[in-house]
Amino acid sequence: MKKFTLLLLLVFFSIGNVFAEEVTIDGLHYTLNNDGTAIASSYQNVTLTGAITIPASITSGLTTYQVTALADYCFMACDKITSVNLPDGLVSLGNSCFNICG
Repeated sequence: MKKFTLLLLLVFFSIGNVFAEEVTIDGLHYTLNNDGTAIASSYQNVTLTGAITIPASITSGLTTYQVTALADYCFMACDKITSVNLPDGLVSLGNSCFNICG
């Protein structure tokens, strides 16, 4: 019985680490990781217009997350964006993150 309980606990904690929290702030979507980092994405939010600023950090609840990456296809087809200001500390630009931006 102890082995079965331990196995269930390991599965539970593994699943908890697989699923990250997600929030939307100022029209941008963020995936919040357990390591204190966040990945920005617009999910092809074609309503974004003008100059966009990706913040260096965001706060959700009581936790502050460092924005370290743009997701794959982050701004795909967002053709009304005139510029994107990227924060210091950004270490990864996703595949085709500015594809078909006009």
